[in-house]
Amino acid sequence: MVQEFCRNLQEFLTAHGIPDWLVVFIISVCPILECRLGMFTAIVLLQMNPFVGFIISFLGNILPIPFILLLINWIFDLLKKVPGINKFVYWLEDKTLKKRDKIDKYGIWGLLIFVAIPLPGTGGWT
Repeated sequence: MVQEFCRNLQEFLTAHGIPDWLVVFIISVCPILECRLGMFTAIVLLQMNPFVGFIISFLGNILPIPFILLLINWIFDLLKKVPGINKFVYWLEDKTLKKRDKIDKYGIWGLLIFVAIPLPGTGGWT
């Protein structure tokens, strides 16, 4: 199902003249899809060199992280002012803070292992 979504997205972007490397980059930037499906798109769908596909996917996956870290509090503060969305933002913040103890306990190694697990929601910035 996710692979079919990737295929449709890749075909849509390619049909609109987006170069293959940028298709892989865009897919790798998307939350949930991230690096894993960027590499799938590069290697399986676009027949790219696996090393090149990995580099593009990796860059697409990590480049948003500094911007997210810099802007997340500002974005959350804005979204807290929007009726309906504010409840979700408070819930998300609460959920994140509850899991902070695990991050503090296991540190960078625990986070590294968690991100390395190839499951949805365990990627570089989800």
